[in-house]
Amino acid sequence: MVDRKGFDAQSWKTTKAFTGRCATPQDVELGGAVFALADTHHGHPIDMALPSPIIWYEDEEEFAALAVQAESHESEDGEELEVLGLILPGGRTAVAFVEDVEFVTDQDHTWLALLEADLEIEDEDDDDGVYDPAEDDYVGPEDDDDDEDDDFDDGLADAFDDDDFDDEVFDGEDEFFDDEDDDEDEEAEPALAKGKTKQ
Repeated sequence: MVDRKGFDAQSWKTTKAFTGRCATPQDVELGGAVFALADTHHGHPIDMALPSPIIWYEDEEEFAALAVQAESHESEDGEELEVLGLILPGGRTAVAFVEDVEFVTDQDHTWLALLEADLEIEDEDDDDGVYDPAEDDYVGPEDDDDDEDDDFDDGLADAFDDDDFDDEVFDGEDEFFDDEDDDEDEEAEPALAKGKTKQ
């Protein structure tokens, strides 16, 4: 589903509504409609001005919202369903029955207070856990593994004592040779020369 743009007390009238016909799943996928009902009969759009400010009552809570889609359908049991597509201030969408909302004006004090409170919550959510490339810094819990890493580094240094490498010399050609072996070779060469002289 395509994310929608949110609204505030000044911009709500520019919010795009879905009107003229019943929505299809493709309309929802493209972001034009909030919902598309299936397995219903005699569906038709409800004639009302959209978008329209409403207060939505859900789970004993109140929310400021806009009705942007309104359809009437008949269930398989013959029950009439009047359904609204809603947009919340932060851009989230919801579906509600007409009986669960109260239509108000944009000057309604309750609607304005709920709208302001919802926008403040959205701002706080945006600020939490957001990486700011400009600061290029992360402030979080202290790394409890720092001490363990230091102990590991110390142990690694002890395991490879510099004295273990005193007799090794790097010749610049990715080869190592041992000075002690060279001393033994130098001692062996005069002895070999003496042996050849005796012959």
